[in-house]
Amino acid sequence: MVSIRAVSIATATTIAIASALIISASVVSDAATWTSREVAAPTDRSTSSLERAVRAQDQRDLVRRQHQAARADRNSRINAAKRLAELQRKRATAAAAKPKSAAASTSVAVNVPERTAGQRVTDVRGLSAWQQRYWNEGQVWATWPKTRAVIACESTNNPTAVSKTGKYRGLYQMDASFWRSYGGLALASSPDRATRAEQNYVAYRGYTSRGWSPWTCA
Repeated sequence: MVSIRAVSIATATTIAIASALIISASVVSDAATWTSREVAAPTDRSTSSLERAVRAQDQRDLVRRQHQAARADRNSRINAAKRLAELQRKRATAAAAKPKSAAASTSVAVNVPERTAGQRVTDVRGLSAWQQRYWNEGQVWATWPKTRAVIACESTNNPTAVSKTGKYRGLYQMDASFWRSYGGLALASSPDRATRAEQNYVAYRGYTSRGWSPWTCA
């Protein structure tokens, strides 16, 4: 009986010790599991935070590039507008300078009108302001290719030319009515007795009123 009881006690003790060891191992295993989870969790969070930071940086870079592209496009448009404005200004300046240069060149002709043999020189300083303007414009008009063609056809460029009937005279072969209507009598009695510049003046006044219709050669 004593032996059996001792064996039973030893067996129970062994079972208890084994159970304690099993429980201890389980606790250690659970603790290791929780420890690994605790260690892994911050790693996952740090990785996620890093990814978010990278994505945020990429987004900021994209926005910055878009802003730079928009600023470059705006600057390009501004520069193009400035170049266009400068080109228009230069064209306007050149256009404004042309009449001045023409007036300057004709003013010489006005001060010293072209003289035909044996004829007087008209003192154009006695003309009114609007007559002076017609005078200047008439000298320029006389240089037009079409005007020169009409002169060559009408009188072969001879300011003293007279038609066979005597009705038409001068560079433009103007008759007495035309000469009188457009201020010719204040310069000379007939076109062939006037200077070339005076004939240009009268013919131009007729042209501004009637166009090319008075000349069959036009």
